[in-house]
Amino acid sequence: MTADPVPAAPVIAPEQITGVVLCGGAGRRMGGVQKPLIELDGRTLLDRVLERVRPQVARIVISANEELPRYAAYGYEVIRDATPGLGPLGGLAACARVVTTPWIFVCAGDAPYLDSYLISRLALVRGPHDAGALPHDGERAHYLMLLVRTETCASIAPYLTAGHRSVRGWLSTLPVREVALPALRESFRNLNTPDDLQATE
Repeated sequence: MTADPVPAAPVIAPEQITGVVLCGGAGRRMGGVQKPLIELDGRTLLDRVLERVRPQVARIVISANEELPRYAAYGYEVIRDATPGLGPLGGLAACARVVTTPWIFVCAGDAPYLDSYLISRLALVRGPHDAGALPHDGERAHYLMLLVRTETCASIAPYLTAGHRSVRGWLSTLPVREVALPALRESFRNLNTPDDLQATE
């Protein structure tokens, strides 16, 4: 990966981006429930994520393997993993096959505080030769809040076939820029356990 900053590349308009919302996890730390469908103050986590992503993209695709009718009820195309058990990369690879825009913004469906301008912030700082950009909050990078060229996702299949599963490992093979956004640290928080949910409520 490359480091921030760099002169801005040409602007990426929302019409050039598809949002891929990953909802395919097993939710083991949340007792086996689908985390994106958990309610927070009367609204699901997924509803809150979609509210923030929708204005920033041309189209949204949901990656899910369970509770498919409930996810489909949101009105977006729902894509199942082609091969189960491959983690977030398997979900991204499956969704990328139906994407027609040159860029994808991928995020988790259990991150209800996602910044409403995150995509444009990432797009403005990326370099002209970067395959994508992801935020760094000053302590760690957030690999599942990623703006990435759609064509780059073709490299996921051979990476998975070689037995790898790590999103971080895949990104380490690409010219992806980490963007320092410490002021948005709260925006990157997702809810993994019942204690996380209770503390938020």
